[in-house]
Parts: sequence; C-alpha cells; structure tokens
Amino acid sequence: MKLATPSSIAETIAPRDGFNAELVWEKVSALLMALRPYDGWASVFLLALNLTTIVWSVERADWAPTPNLVYIMLLGMVAGLALSRVPVWGILLLPVGLAIGLLVVVWQLTSFQGGGIELTNAAELWERLFLWYEAARIGTINIDNVPFAFGLMCATWISGYLAAWVFFRFHNFWGVFILGGAGILSNLTYLPDTASIDLAVYLLTALLLVGRVQSVRRRNEWKRRNFQFDGHLGWLAISDTILIGTAVMVVAFVLPAGNFWGPTHDAYERMRAPMAQWEDDFNRLFAGLPARRPLPYRIWGDSIAFQGTINPTTNPVLQVNSPVPMYWKARSYGTYTPKGWVSAGTVFRTTDWSPQFAAPAPYQQRFDVTYAVTPRYDSKSLFAGGQVLKVDRDARVETYDSPLYRVQLSPPSFSSGGHPRLGAAKSNLELAIRQRGGKIPDSALAQELPAGLELVEVTRRLDVVESVIIAEVIPKQPDTLSLRSTGGNVKQGETYQIESSVSLAEPHHLRRAGQNYPIWAVEKYTQLPDDLPQRVRDKAAEITAGAPTPYDKAKAIESHLKNNYDYDLEIEPPPYDADGVDFFLFEQKEGYSEYFGSAMTVLLRSVGIPARLATGYTVGNQVPDHEIYIVADSHSHAWSEAFFPGYGWISFEPTPGAAIPIAVVPAPKASLSLTDVGSVGFELLCEDDEDECEENAGGLSGQGTDDLTDTLTIGQWVSQYFPWIIAAVAITLLVAGFAWAFWRRCLALADTPEATFRQLAFLGGLSSVGIGSHQTPYQYGRQLAIAFPTHQSSLDTIIHTYVRSQYGKKELDENERSGLIQAWLSVRLPLLFHMLRRRENEPA
Repeated sequence: MKLATPSSIAETIAPRDGFNAELVWEKVSALLMALRPYDGWASVFLLALNLTTIVWSVERADWAPTPNLVYIMLLGMVAGLALSRVPVWGILLLPVGLAIGLLVVVWQLTSFQGGGIELTNAAELWERLFLWYEAARIGTINIDNVPFAFGLMCATWISGYLAAWVFFRFHNFWGVFILGGAGILSNLTYLPDTASIDLAVYLLTALLLVGRVQSVRRRNEWKRRNFQFDGHLGWLAISDTILIGTAVMVVAFVLPAGNFWGPTHDAYERMRAPMAQWEDDFNRLFAGLPARRPLPYRIWGDSIAFQGTINPTTNPVLQVNSPVPMYWKARSYGTYTPKGWVSAGTVFRTTDWSPQFAAPAPYQQRFDVTYAVTPRYDSKSLFAGGQVLKVDRDARVETYDSPLYRVQLSPPSFSSGGHPRLGAAKSNLELAIRQRGGKIPDSALAQELPAGLELVEVTRRLDVVESVIIAEVIPKQPDTLSLRSTGGNVKQGETYQIESSVSLAEPHHLRRAGQNYPIWAVEKYTQLPDDLPQRVRDKAAEITAGAPTPYDKAKAIESHLKNNYDYDLEIEPPPYDADGVDFFLFEQKEGYSEYFGSAMTVLLRSVGIPARLATGYTVGNQVPDHEIYIVADSHSHAWSEAFFPGYGWISFEPTPGAAIPIAVVPAPKASLSLTDVGSVGFELLCEDDEDECEENAGGLSGQGTDDLTDTLTIGQWVSQYFPWIIAAVAITLLVAGFAWAFWRRCLALADTPEATFRQLAFLGGLSSVGIGSHQTPYQYGRQLAIAFPTHQSSLDTIIHTYVRSQYGKKELDENERSGLIQAWLSVRLPLLFHMLRRRENEPA
C-alpha cells in the first residue's frame, strides 16, 4: 500500500498542472462536515457571539494589559470543537485541551509588549507568578499585573474551551451560561453602571442560542418521526426568542435599581456574604489593578497597598456628633512592606482588657471626650478619634499582647540585645551568673532586671541558666490599632457612642519628651524591610539634619513632603519590583494621602522614631452652628502617627492642603440622646443644603427617622415606591408580551391551512385533545368532533382544507380561503374556553 507523504498530499490538493480550486473546496467541505456539530454552524456562530460578548466586556474594562482575549477565546473554542469530535473517553482529552491552552497563554503573554508587561521569556513569567504565590502564602501584598493578566487569559481559554466542549460533545448549553454568566456578572460588579449594556447583549445572544438549539432539536425529532412541518420554523423560533429576549433585557436594566431598595439590597448582601471574606485577599494580591468605578465607601482590611488611580465619591458615610473635631480613624498599620502596609501579629481583645504585664501609666496633657457616630453603611469597623477608652457596645480592640523577649545567656555572646534596656538587662544577668554561678535561683535573676522588666521564664540545661524570657511592663491601656464590632456589622443608621482620650500636647511639650522609647514601640514601630533602598534612609537623614529633637525631625519631614510633592488621585501604581515609598519619593513625586502618610512614616522610622500609618476619614463638613460633622467618602484619608514618651501617639499631616484639627477642651454640655443623633444631623444638613438633602433622600429611610414617614413629599414617595412601580411596569410589559405572543401563535388568523392546522392542534393539546403520533389528520378530526360535536362542520372544513393543501398541493381559491377563516373564527374561542373550563373542574 502506498503511504501518503506531504508531497503526495500537496499534489492531491494542488497538482502540478495547476491549482485545483474545486478539489480544495471539496476537501474543506468534507472537513467542515466532519466537524459540523449536531446543531449546525449557526449554533457555532451564536455560541461564539455569546462568548465574545463576555470577553469583549472584560477587554473593555481594561483591567490589565493583555493580548487579544477574543482571539484566545476563539482558539479555545476551536480546540474544544476539534477534541469533542475525537472518539476517546472525555476525561482523557480534557487535560490535553488545558495543556494546549497553557502553551497558547504562555506563548501569547511572552510575545506581548505593552502596558508594563514586557516579559523576556517564560522563565521570567514563572518567576513573577512565583512571587505572587509567595505573597499569597505568607500574607503580603503583590502589585504586579502579570499574574492577573495570566489568570485572565487562562480563564478566557478555559471558558471558550469548556463551553465548546460541553456544547458540542454533550449538546448542553447550560454549561455555557454558567461559565459566561459567572464571568460577566463578576466583571460588571466592578464596572460603572453604563456597562450593563454588556449584560443585555449577553442575555440576548444567550436566548438566541437557546431558541436556535431548541428549534433544531425539535425539527430533528419531527424528522425522525416523519412529521411534516413548516420550513420557516427556525426563523419563527428566532423571532419569538428575540421577543422574549427583549422583555428579559427590560427586566435586566431594571434590576440594578434594586440595590437602592431595602429588601433587594439585603438579599444581595446575604448572597455575597460568603465571598466578602475573599475581597481583602483579592485587593491584597491584585493591588495594581485600577479602580474602574467609584465605590460607595472604603474597605479597611488587613492590608493597604500602593495602588494606582482611585475614585472616591461624595456619598455620605458617617455622621459624628462630637464637641471636638478629630480625624476619625478606622485602622492603623504597623508592618511596612515594599508593596504597602499589613496588620501582622495583632490580637483582638475586649475593650476592658489589660496586658498581662501592665501598670497604670496615663499619658500627659490629655482630656476625655464622648461622641456618637452614625455610619451610613454596614461596617465591622468602628470609627474613633484619639485613644479609645470605652464603647457602649460589645467590641474588640486590635492590639499587641504583652511583648516577650528572649535573652541568650549561655554560651555568652557579644549581642547587646537590641534595645538599650534589653542590653542593660543582659549585662546585669551575665554579671550575676558570673558572681553566683550558673545555678543562681530565679528570684535572684528577677532582682537584677531594670525597672519596667519582669522575669517570665528561665531555661536551664544541667541546672545552668541558658536563656531567659523577659516581659516588658507596658501601659494598662491597650495600644489600639483598630476597633471592631463583635456579633456582626454595625448596621446602617445604627448609632454607637465612644469615649476617647485626646492629646492637648503642644510643641514645647513634645520637644521635651526625649527619646527614651519603650521597647515595644521600638520593636514594633521602627521596623523596615532589609531591602529598603539606601537612598530613602539618606533622604531621611538629609531632611532631618538640622533638627535637634524627634518632634523637630517629624515637623521637618512633614513640611518637606507638603512643599515638594504634588497631590493627585490619578496616578500609576509602582512597578512590580519597586519599593512604593522609594518610587514615590524619587520617581513619581505625586500621589494621594496613602503615599504621603506612608512616606512620612518610613522616613520617621529611618531616623529611629517609632511611627505608624493611620487610615480613616478627616473631620468632614460641620453643620453650621452645631457640633455635628457629615463625613463623605471623599474625606477618606491616611496620615502618620509618631510616638512620644509620656505623651503617646501624636498625629502628623504630610498631605498638601490638609491639617490636623486643633483639639480644645469643650465646655460642659448636656449629652445628646442616642435616639436623636441618627436623624438630627441629616435634617440640619438638609436645611443648610437642599441639593444634598434631595440627593440623599433615599438613604434616610430605615434609619430611625419615623417623623419623616408621615409627611412624605412627592419626591420621597416616588423614591420609596420606585422599585414597586418599576416592578409593576415590568410585570405588565411581560404579561402584555406573553398575551401578544400567545394570540399571535394560537389565536390570530393564519395565512395558510398548515398554520391554521398547527394552531388547532396546539389548542387541542392544551385541552387534552392533542394529536397522536399515529393519527392521520382525518382521524384527529374525528377525535375533535367527539370533544366538540357542535363545531363538527368547522372542524371538518379546517381538516379537509389542510389535507388538500399539504398532501394534494392544491391552491385555495377565495371561497375556500374565506371558509377556512370563518371555520377558524368559530372554533378558536370554544377550544380556548374548553381549556380554561378543564382547569376549573379539575380536582384540587
């Protein structure tokens, strides 16, 4: 037997005597017929159109620079179609398709150049993916967009491949909708509301695909059973599907309004609650992604990354009734990484908790103040100013437990123990051991420790002291980084009351504070990465060169950042391999408050001053002549806090145009009842600014403002009942559309005897007098005559006309056409009423 070779194949397709176009077309046609799915190439086109809608939506979002996703999706579809035709057990072929997809993604990504994604080879791709994995594993931050681009491309390939595989191998379109629906809804969650057109197009193409598939299957089944049917049935099915799809799109455009309506908003929150715990991890691991839509409020998670452009809104987020203006802190962060800040090594304790080794040590120049906070959104974080003392609800403070330090004593080492007090403790203990021997009792070792340190544990080997664990006695009041509600979120409109300690320390106080920092402040709040660029440390030394005290150093850094860097919300994130503060200070030189606060905190730490980054909101807008502050999302902010011995944490403001409010001891006044604070501020704000009142009228409902419900304005009434109005309109349109479609299909005057006969059979089937697969038209006519004896003449006319037209191929004259119409008019309503009477008489 002669084997086929490349040359012989080429000769077959393109012989030496010239190109054989007919033969080529024959070969291509044979290939297309071999690959042709059960539902035809039209179904392939609709499937590709449906998936392209999803991919186009993702590409339009421009989350990260990627090669053409539509191209990758189409390649995935081709692979799914080709492998679905291979007569091999499917579980063996699925990994093959995934492996092909991985090769395609790597090939496309490594050959793509643009948007900061310039990969020289696959090895660099794997290295950057490994760095992302390490960030996920150890809980740090990643701002590299390559992992997201890689995941997006893999998801695109898998969607195209699996959708085609399931559709062509198992003739099942639900897999397509599950994959596509999950993808497009996830994408639209983070896009502006105008992007909902993508959802409408997706729904329409999905319904067209369903209509096409169902039509083909029904016609194939009729062919198998030798039923005669109208050849235009496919187009009729498509037209019906477009009608239904239009109604569905109307509902789809109405649904987003439900987010502003209490019941639908609560249902949405319950559905997304299982995924909420992943949001912080997603933001931490894909911190370089841009903000595509303004979010109504900030999420203060376990990390805060160096991001790019942000889009704060003017939505009110807090109302604070306070006699003192303050920054309303959500969270402080103590651990700096090149990609941002994380909250590491903290614990949550009750508000009355005290560290195990603690002593009363109140800070100087402080006063206590009580204030009430009413959030405008559900939040687990409680917002507080100053140092929290008391809360009127069950809450937890995020803090550090009593710090413990291990000191190695045997064998002797040259290490001083880090902090000077630990060095002094080590020297005292080593001297005592040399004088009294290695078997010195624990009580004697405890007496050798400097004031403020306590002996916790002694480790001995052969009765000889090897090491000790020392605890530092710290202030009784916990070092609070954040305040959390227990037992669920604080609900929108729910008021809580906090008592805080606020600093009155002035510059001359802080200049005299000195540098006798406690060990815990140095250990926790001077931490910097080992790979922090040296030029950052040099910059800190340069700025503070002429400053004699820590306070003067802090003011020098604050002034330098305010005067030499620009404030801007629209910026690019740092490169994936850059240090965020270094990039801000020396390359970008512009940013928003997180960059300014981070830079000051790192510069303070570089010169040995304990500091941390604080986040939350600025004071907000004060209601004139009232101690009420309305805080908007645009007031979200970050600043720096520095620790001063004897005075505690003091806030500094390095962001241009912002200033820490000056605290003044308020005059004694009657406290405001918590039953009133939820509405008073917003009512006063409405009196002062009618536009803002109208803008937020919808948000006032459900917040305890019962006095408003009895005097609803027309605008408030429309706002309150708008979802019901829209729902009623949508239901009316759907019912009208269904009634019109039912009339058109079942009751309207048909153009041909065949269509009239189909209507007759359909209504008969609804009345349990359907045509059987074994019956001829005349047999079915006799069956109908038994059920409707008074309309036998009309039924005979319809049946006889249909048989003559369908099988005799006779054209109707005007008299026959008129008789057919009269016959149908006389039987259609009795058939319909017979169906309704049957439903009424059926036993329950």
